[in-house]
Formats: sequence, C-alpha cells, structure tokens
Amino acid sequence: MTRRILEWGEARKFRGNTTPYAQCMKYIEEFAEFQSAFAIDDHDEMEDALGDMYVVACMCYLSMISDKPKFEYEQAKGLAEELEIEIGKALLATSPQRYTVAMVGAEKFITDTVQLIAANRKQPVMTRIACRKLIAIPAIIADMVGIDFDECCYKAYKAIEHRKGEWQGGVFVKESDL
Repeated sequence: MTRRILEWGEARKFRGNTTPYAQCMKYIEEFAEFQSAFAIDDHDEMEDALGDMYVVACMCYLSMISDKPKFEYEQAKGLAEELEIEIGKALLATSPQRYTVAMVGAEKFITDTVQLIAANRKQPVMTRIACRKLIAIPAIIADMVGIDFDECCYKAYKAIEHRKGEWQGGVFVKESDL
C-alpha cells in the first residue's frame, strides 16, 4: 500500500509543491481527529484518522526527497518497533487512564518531531529521520488501540485513489473543497 500511496503523491506533484513542515501541520490536524474519535470510542473514525496520518506522513517524506522514493512499509514497521516505548506503549494495561497517558505521550512525541522538522529545515538528514518517525506513529497507535493498521492504510488509499485537486500556497486542496 505504501508504494501506491507514494505513487499517488507523485502523480499529484507533492514533491516540489509542498514542504515537510506544511505536511506536519496537516499531520497534527489528522492526529487531533484521531484524538476526538478516541475520546468517544468511534472505531471507524479512529481507523480513518490513522490511515490519513499515514498518508500525510508519506507525503511529508515524499516532499523532501529528490529521487524516486525508496521507503517501504517494512521499514516503517521496523521503525515502529524502535519507537514503541517512546510514545508510551509500555504504559498500556487494562486501565483507561493508561490509554490517556499513552495518547499524551504520542501527542508530545509528535509535537517534538514536528519541532525537529521546523528547526532543521536546512538539514535534510534530520528532517528525513523525523519524517520516518511520523510514518511509524500511526502503526504504533493502531496496535495500541487494537485496530488493524493494514486496513487503515487500505481504506485511506481507497479514499484518495481517484482524488483530484490543486495546489494553493503549498497545500493540496481536494477538488470537493475548491
């Protein structure tokens, strides 16, 4: 699915028309949608938001590379394993309060990562590392809340597969919002 998502982004010219920072702002918006869905235990909306977070993170990555993308889902899964403790998976038990602590940990991790991207706009290596972390986060959260991440990605791709739009100020605006 990752390859298809990246090909979709290539076809819509994400590389060259947006910045990692602009995509991070969209990522934060999608994470806020996840948090809202999580608060009311809306499984479908959580699934939708996690898939959208993954798509946006892939576009963030795509926006900063100069040759064909080489990033694959397996790399994201490997990175996810490295990051689990950083966003609080180890805190999970049966207590709802532990989920809340984990979400706060995820929010802080995302905020710190976005700040890293903002501070290192001229340092592509640091930005690339931060983007890869953003790619891994939705998989970790999906696992934490018992959602099939592959299904999230599939549904997100199907939602955007035929989407058209145009670029306005470094942001891709879908046709239905024009």
